[in-house]
Amino acid sequence: MMDNSGAPRARLFTVFGTVLYIDVASGHLRHGPVESSPANAVFVADPGWGQPHRTGRLMQDKGDSLESIVCLADSCQTVSSMESGRDSAVGTPLELVPLERGLIAFAAEGLFLMADPNGRVALAAQVCSTWECFLASEHWCTEGARDEQLPAIASAKFDSKRVQTHIVHPLIRKRANAKSTATKVLIYGYPQWSHGRVYYDLCKQLHRRGYIVDIINWQENHAAYIADLIPFYDLFMTALDGVRTLTDVYGVPYEKVIALSHHEMDIRMLIEQKEVEVFDKFANYGVVSEFVYCASLMKGVPRVPKVVSLGINFAEFYSNISERLSTVGYAGSMSSWTYGIEWKRGELAEAAAREAGLEFKVAGWTGNQISFHDMPEFYRSVDAVLTSSISESGPLPVMEAAAAGRLVIGTPVGHFPRKAYEGGGILAPIEAGKFKAFTVETLRYYKDNPAAYRDKCHEIQEAARKFDWKYKIDEWVELIEAAMEMDRTSATADTVTGEYEFTIDWFSHHIPTWEPLLAGLRPARILEIGSFEGRSTCYLIETCSRTTHIEICCVDTWEGGIEHDKKTMPEVERRFDHNVAIAKKRASLGAVVKKLKKKSVAALAEILSSNKPPFDLIYVDGSHQASDVLTDSIMAFQLLRVGGVMIFDDYLWCPQPAVEQDTLNLPKAAIDSFINLFQRKLRVISGLPIYQLYIEKIFS
Repeated sequence: MMDNSGAPRARLFTVFGTVLYIDVASGHLRHGPVESSPANAVFVADPGWGQPHRTGRLMQDKGDSLESIVCLADSCQTVSSMESGRDSAVGTPLELVPLERGLIAFAAEGLFLMADPNGRVALAAQVCSTWECFLASEHWCTEGARDEQLPAIASAKFDSKRVQTHIVHPLIRKRANAKSTATKVLIYGYPQWSHGRVYYDLCKQLHRRGYIVDIINWQENHAAYIADLIPFYDLFMTALDGVRTLTDVYGVPYEKVIALSHHEMDIRMLIEQKEVEVFDKFANYGVVSEFVYCASLMKGVPRVPKVVSLGINFAEFYSNISERLSTVGYAGSMSSWTYGIEWKRGELAEAAAREAGLEFKVAGWTGNQISFHDMPEFYRSVDAVLTSSISESGPLPVMEAAAAGRLVIGTPVGHFPRKAYEGGGILAPIEAGKFKAFTVETLRYYKDNPAAYRDKCHEIQEAARKFDWKYKIDEWVELIEAAMEMDRTSATADTVTGEYEFTIDWFSHHIPTWEPLLAGLRPARILEIGSFEGRSTCYLIETCSRTTHIEICCVDTWEGGIEHDKKTMPEVERRFDHNVAIAKKRASLGAVVKKLKKKSVAALAEILSSNKPPFDLIYVDGSHQASDVLTDSIMAFQLLRVGGVMIFDDYLWCPQPAVEQDTLNLPKAAIDSFINLFQRKLRVISGLPIYQLYIEKIFS
């Protein structure tokens, strides 16, 4: 009997969200809900674990000992529960098979371990499909897996299409890899067509580099669980046209977003939605070609993007070269209009092919798509591929078709001029008439000269070897690492690991009053007028982020009022920045802090004109001058939602004896005036300490 007491072990989860466990009463291995299933079944590595030998056994974890599990065609069960004559003291040795994107399978004697939908687990599947795929809780199970294709195992078969098209739900990943220290990225995008191809490849490639990368479909609603995902994933990657929903609707902090431009059009859209300043908020900003890089700068985006080149899996698309040219393929939308411009021009490609006397075949288009996993077969069914767009970031088909050894002709857009220069295709003129004439002539030449056609296709295919992801993925790693570094360096090193720096405490005695108020209100959008060292800011961040992801807008000049020593204010501002950085690190569900360093009247006017959602909570603690307090109150009230709460600090503030006070320098006169003027639109919350005044907005 082997000693597995010190061997690595991992829990196993199905890709449908259940976990493997031992039913103690029967000794059978089953799978069930994570919340109600005991954590008593593990995969344990055999001695000598590692490449190329990834063998181990399923065992029951009894706390102080392990018991082997025998895997049979009808069930898996512990050795002690076996019928006489069927037991095996060492259990069944299983080979762990790394698949892709962190998915694994287990095989023995040409069969796969399977999890039936009814909860049974058995070694019975002849084909590895989705119910034969698992996720491991520990990174060592997939560490070092680098295979490009599904592995070859004697007598074993893979339903590769089902495995490749299964998208791991991020909640399932969160349950399975809750303890992982790997950098985790969630892609918010479209999982089909060219975007889907890029995102799928990134998930595969980056998993091989030790990252956890998943995707959620931006055409689906994720509001029910997005708050659970924000603290788990370190970064969210999205195309620019997904930014508004990701940040405004789902509340993902800008500083966790890698914004990715696939096209000059999405740059224009985001500028129209949020103006160019939004690009400075992202954790990082990337573009997929030099063409889009230039477009970004020319559209006035101040942040210089990083070019992250698209790649392909050369081996997946590789094909034997056709004997002759007879069919022309088109692998994109035949027509697409944006801002009144038709920029795909598929009819030009079709007209050129037919005038050259060739068949024309379309892979699909936005409204009638084939899976991108079927594209290698499409390229094998044609002999040439045309692209006729007037604007692209890629395009992907020119690289995929080149790897398939097809004749590639396209307009000089996106990255194709460079790919053609490297030998990956033939450039055609951009103007419609010239494009058609050139393409017809070129197609006719290669149709009439089969030997020249084959030579050209071979030249294109050899050039396409350099289009493989292995030459491009480092750029994406750099994009992610730079985003992570930006997050780490948003504060100084002592801020990340240090403690708060407060010199004055005017706030803590209000906490017993605030706690029940915040518990009932659960504010997600907060406005603070007057922040000083950030003591109240930090309290709000830590407290309110326990129930939801929050956004807090802090308005202050950090120049001080008439009661402050202005020479000390730069240090006050430094302490604010330091303290808020610590609070953001401690925020349970994340927090976005927007610092508006300007006079409150200017800041509030700016917020009013932005048409952003109203605030749930507003804390007025700025200037103590009555005129300033009245202005802040009236403007801030317009920004408060109905049902929201406004808190006025220093209602009874009186720095000097009452007989010596100038009422115009005190907040109370302004607050009283405001309440009298707006009494039909608000309710004073009674029964609370009077040094601060609390109101609820009841009418707009």
